[in-house]
Amino acid sequence: MFITFHIGKYGSVMFKFALAVVLAVCLIAPVPASAAPASTGLPMWVIKDEDSTLYIVGTAHGLPAGLPWRSAKLDAALLEASDVWFEFAEVGGGAAIPPDRLLSKGPPLSSRLTLAERDQYALVAARLKLTPATLSAMERMTPGAAVIMLMAHVAMAGGLSTEDGIDRSLAQSAKAQGDRISGLETIDDQLRLLISGSEEDQLVAFRQFLFAPEPHEDSADFQRALALYVSNDDVEALTTYFATWAKSMRERPYGQDALNALLRDRNAKWVPQVEQILAGKGVSFIAVGAAHLIGPDNLFEMLSLRGIKAMRY
Repeated sequence: MFITFHIGKYGSVMFKFALAVVLAVCLIAPVPASAAPASTGLPMWVIKDEDSTLYIVGTAHGLPAGLPWRSAKLDAALLEASDVWFEFAEVGGGAAIPPDRLLSKGPPLSSRLTLAERDQYALVAARLKLTPATLSAMERMTPGAAVIMLMAHVAMAGGLSTEDGIDRSLAQSAKAQGDRISGLETIDDQLRLLISGSEEDQLVAFRQFLFAPEPHEDSADFQRALALYVSNDDVEALTTYFATWAKSMRERPYGQDALNALLRDRNAKWVPQVEQILAGKGVSFIAVGAAHLIGPDNLFEMLSLRGIKAMRY
């Protein structure tokens, strides 16, 4: 997914409006590979100085199987690089989330719901074909962790999978060629973003998710923008989509705060790391979610304020 969602202080706001991106990606019919334009690949940027080159791509963390995104220039850039950076280093697999970060100290999840909410939970579980084992595990989770679990199953029901995500594939390629893989942040950083606030706050978000409406009318626009972006080196449609989404967020209570937590604050923390990479020598490669590069308060805008210009590649 392009943008992660925030559970906690902004949960009741975020779940209503994150549908514009998250649920639109997850619940719409998958983008058929045959419907994608002739592939010229994922958009790329490059930053160069006297002794270093930094290639940058904005990714989709989950994709429908078969949607083309690789290109000869991307593969050549990755092969040239010796240091490859992702949002967190373990994106390629091999890291487990500590159970105590996800498990609730309170009563079972379903016991915290009203009868109507439990009925709706059962409908959602049936629609997503959740197994008894999954439902049993979710009973012991915090409400926020349970929403993450539901989001994952919604994505799978929509034909999306991190197995087909760009980050995972790039990480596997980088590992195979012996590159050093690093993270701009840690798994703990992302967990703190995703699951914060009290369990009561998280429960509000869980209830919002259960009764979330069907996909927005603009989901077809998102499909087209996604296909053009990942397959045809085209940033215009997706940039417009993100701008519209950000505008709707800012018009809601806490919306700007949530947007800052998701994008602005994280991008600001990454700027010094990019500067440190450029202070070294050699060729490096960064792959982060597309919204960090073409969304509001994006990384390139912040870098330009420090005199660092990224060019389309």
